[in-house]
Amino acid sequence: MIETDGGVHKTTVRDFPRLLAVARTAVGGESRSAPSAECPAPQNPEAVAVFRRRSGAVFLDLLVLSECLEGARDCSAGDGHPLASRGLACVVALEIQEPRRAPEDRHRIVRDLIRQMCRDNPLWGAPRIHGELLKLGYDIAQSTVSKYCVRRRGPPSQGWKTFLQNHADGIASIDLFVVPSIIFECLYVFVVLGHRRRQIVWFAVTRHPTAEWLSRQITEAFPWDAAPAILVRDNDKAFGTVFRRRVVAMGIRDHPVTPRSPWQNGYVERLIGSVRRECLDHMIIFGETHLRRAMAAYADYYNSACTHLSYLLTPNF
Repeated sequence: MIETDGGVHKTTVRDFPRLLAVARTAVGGESRSAPSAECPAPQNPEAVAVFRRRSGAVFLDLLVLSECLEGARDCSAGDGHPLASRGLACVVALEIQEPRRAPEDRHRIVRDLIRQMCRDNPLWGAPRIHGELLKLGYDIAQSTVSKYCVRRRGPPSQGWKTFLQNHADGIASIDLFVVPSIIFECLYVFVVLGHRRRQIVWFAVTRHPTAEWLSRQITEAFPWDAAPAILVRDNDKAFGTVFRRRVVAMGIRDHPVTPRSPWQNGYVERLIGSVRRECLDHMIIFGETHLRRAMAAYADYYNSACTHLSYLLTPNF
């Protein structure tokens, strides 16, 4: 067992005579066994002798470096070590190299990489992909890249769905919905939904939604520089002048939808439907505090464990 910087490497007993023979021959000593075709003796003792041995898919390089030391004359004459008598330093290093792959395997890897880069980057052409492959160390021609590029159907430009997804990070939507209590009291729930990951950014419960109350809630939902670029809402009269002024002061573009067109604010409308079907339709609300507690529990579930079809059924972690 030989320890190196790369780790511990095992070798068999039968390998030691050959390694010792190469080491002695490299430093000019006499070997007990004659050099063979597998272990030729180096011509220059001062040069680097390389002994390569193949064992399956692992190559072991034994590098024997001999160098005369300045303090060689001070060495003890009675020392029987061959290296000490000659004043030479022998450095042995074992290096594990990656197994050499067959040419067909390398060609298959390059083809798969070209096709994957074409699918993941539809706006890239053969020159761009060729440059990226050169950075990775694949020295191939640009004509080869053009040969294996995936042929696209239709224009290479992005569609409306991709365009909207690029701007989803700066869009939020708000809405109000009514929940009756056990005493037939109408409670209003104000929800703010971020479009980036369909997360409930903020919610609040009240009996009397006024423009002043809604302006305070929008300030609590987006403190400091966390405000979105666009705010989508309906034309409810509760969003009065005070609310619109507060939104403009925060640097948000107010975007009310067309009257009687709830599908234009579909994300938050879908959220309200999910809240009713999965939570509020299965319980009786006793009051404002009970509704606030139920909404807090559902918001925590919706933001952490609920799966979304638009994000390939992945939860909002």
